[in-house]
Amino acid sequence: MADLPSEKRVSMPKPSNKTGAGRGRRGVTILAAAIAVVAGATATILMWPQPPRAPAVATSPWAPASAPAQTAPPARTVPRLPSLDNRRSVVVLPFANLGDPGQAYFVDGIAEDILTALTHFDALLPIAWNSGLAHRGDADRSGIVRELGARYVLEGGVNKAGDRLQMTARLIDAAPGNAVWEERYDAPLGDIFAIQDDIVRRIAAATAANARGTEFDRARQKRAEKVEAYDLTLQARALFADIDKEAMTEARLLLARAVQADPFYAPAYVWLARVHREFANNPWNKEYGGIDGFLQGEILLARAIDMQPNNALAHAARAATLSVLGRHQEALAEGERALALGANDAEVLTLVGNQFRLYGRHDGAIELQVRAMRLDPHYPPSAAALLGRLYVVTSDLVKASDAFAECRSRDPEERHCLFDLASVQAQLGRMDEARVALADLLRLEPAASIGEYRNLPNRWRDPEDESRMVEGLRKAGLPE
Repeated sequence: MADLPSEKRVSMPKPSNKTGAGRGRRGVTILAAAIAVVAGATATILMWPQPPRAPAVATSPWAPASAPAQTAPPARTVPRLPSLDNRRSVVVLPFANLGDPGQAYFVDGIAEDILTALTHFDALLPIAWNSGLAHRGDADRSGIVRELGARYVLEGGVNKAGDRLQMTARLIDAAPGNAVWEERYDAPLGDIFAIQDDIVRRIAAATAANARGTEFDRARQKRAEKVEAYDLTLQARALFADIDKEAMTEARLLLARAVQADPFYAPAYVWLARVHREFANNPWNKEYGGIDGFLQGEILLARAIDMQPNNALAHAARAATLSVLGRHQEALAEGERALALGANDAEVLTLVGNQFRLYGRHDGAIELQVRAMRLDPHYPPSAAALLGRLYVVTSDLVKASDAFAECRSRDPEERHCLFDLASVQAQLGRMDEARVALADLLRLEPAASIGEYRNLPNRWRDPEDESRMVEGLRKAGLPE
């Protein structure tokens, strides 16, 4: 049994039986409670003295320091990122929940946090959580290794009961199929962060022979003073599997409680800012919709970065938020910092890549998107669709058609991909393929038209790109 350093012991409330997939529909009750709790937590956050922040001076190599703060910078190349070649790939599978089914969110959160910590090691190629999650309950380890291209597999089990934690972890080397190491932990719940750090340290020692001390420092878990804050944050994270008004309202409530439980636990602020972003992008009500959601999110992310400067996701999310707020030089500096910290994190790469797309830096956006997709073999259809649109604006229609075809293969009913695939195939003169894509679209949506395509959101920033795609659809035979 692992010997862990002593940690501050915290008494825990009775574990919640609520999960993202199985939460009850409490509607108005949740909304009223969330407003009351969030109002108190937000007021506390806004009244805290903010540490002095440096002036918005551009440090990015592709953004000139003399550019005005409110001026979008000229297009340059993406900073050089470490190669993903010749790395030792590792997949973290969802741990088995050996206790209360209502603690599934906690078990998943532990495994996902271990994976996030592994992204800080340059010798490793950590396969994204989304891809590992797709193999929940899959006993065919050799099939998982073949499909994901993994050299190492981490698996385990967790039993959380009251203020005790029993946990097993095993690292398998897929080449010989043997366990490199395995460990059993039986400790107070307050030792969870030390356990996670111990597992990460053992994986790095076994797989990344040249791991540096700075990598271990960046990978070390951010400890919550009260485990309650960590538990509440994991509950909120689970709700992002089902993004709607009720889920985000409940997540807001949980995260506000996490902030109140531990005002210095940075991850709670990052996820609370993400809730604000969802409300801003999906204005389900006037109170949280619109630009105010981004303004609130920026305050929360700045606070999180002050408390945990090595949180790559916080930097990437703040970069995206600052772009919306028109603070472009700060946004680019945050994007660069996110890449420096999270070059192996598929979610970070996607967020910064989308920022590059908005700034017209299409080659850089393609590089980041391709990298993210390599790290996440089970990437969603939307990732292939975004890559296809990036190839369209760089006039590489052959690669665009391949990307849109991959989007269709992952979700044959994704109508946006079918629109784009039909157009690109027609532009390439592949009329048979264009008509097949169009027939698939019309079978799903008989009333599909060019007018509808023009009204699809977030498609083309350049009117010329839209005009070319529209002409391709006309050539394929789509009615006006």
